Amino acid sequence: ALLLIAGFCALGRWQLHRGAEKQAMLDAAHAVLSNKRALPLSEAQGRDRRGYDWVAAHGRFLPSPVLLLDNQRRGDAVGVHVLAVLRPREGRAQLVDLGWLPVPGNRLMPEPAMPVGEVEVSGLLAPPTGAGIALGPSFTPVQPVGKNARWLLTRVDLAALSRELKLPLA
Repeated sequence: ALLLIAGFCALGRWQLHRGAEKQAMLDAAHAVLSNKRALPLSEAQGRDRRGYDWVAAHGRFLPSPVLLLDNQRRGDAVGVHVLAVLRPREGRAQLVDLGWLPVPGNRLMPEPAMPVGEVEVSGLLAPPTGAGIALGPSFTPVQPVGKNARWLLTRVDLAALSRELKLPLA
């Protein structure tokens, strides 16, 4: 019984520590979002990626594949985050979150339209979301080839995506 009590106390301390870490992350993101002083993307990519930066860049989005991060909730609705690869004028290629789209009950994946030509983007540069327990492949082609290729992601695995795209992602 004493071992169980000690174990649960250790788990409670760990949970409190994780809560403090999460709050520090939220505070850091809030500080960047209140200031919104844009750094060039290439400069921010060279910095410590444990923090957050507000960045701006010019570049072009790869027309395909569009990456759909699955199992993303908005209230009661389930959907996907639409991710795309930006090839900036300066700096390394970067994943950009273009927003959330709902997925209907029949699980027919959306076909989002991608920005065409040179674009200017600005936003919060943050590390990818945690992968949790990595089971199985990190992505599956929904529509594997062609102009409208889409890949369904269960988690963001930059190394696997870089290998498959043959493009190093920051």
